[in-house]
Amino acid sequence: MRSTRRLLRTAMAVQRAWVDAATRVPAIDRSPSAGEGFASGTHAFRSRGHRYKIYIPPEHAGHDAPLIVMLHGCTQNPDSFAASTRMNALAREKGCFILYPEQSLRANRLGCWNWFVAHHQGRGRGEPSMIASMTKAIVARYGIDRQRVFIAGFSEGFAMAAITGAAYPEIFAAIGTTTEMVRSFLDESA
Repeated sequence: MRSTRRLLRTAMAVQRAWVDAATRVPAIDRSPSAGEGFASGTHAFRSRGHRYKIYIPPEHAGHDAPLIVMLHGCTQNPDSFAASTRMNALAREKGCFILYPEQSLRANRLGCWNWFVAHHQGRGRGEPSMIASMTKAIVARYGIDRQRVFIAGFSEGFAMAAITGAAYPEIFAAIGTTTEMVRSFLDESA
């Protein structure tokens, strides 16, 4: 009986290791192609792939559009967060990009941003560093106006937005907690 349990534990450990290795994304950037819509992408950061969704406004080519980075709360994902905030409709109206980084369930079982862990509370490390890197890559890829990059979030997402925005003031022009604040940023910067 003990040898069977040991064999099962070993098999499960091997399976977990295989799944971890098989799902690790190589260090390439899989960004969606240009064109209006809500697309999925993967950002390579420190040999891992980090998923995101991006709203690309219609007719964005040829002008510097703003970007709002939106961080979801616990148990949310980019799709549910976009639907509940209706940010994509606002982005279409205002002609801006919306970036929705996705927290991995491997990093937090509830999908929460780990703002409460010391490693994720400053510049050059953890989730703030990944979010800053992803933002810079999106800004470069789509020719976004570097002076109009904002970050906002809901609940745990707001806590991480506040940390990330404060750690990278050269990237983020403002930090917001609600859609209303983001709307005022867009109105003032237009």
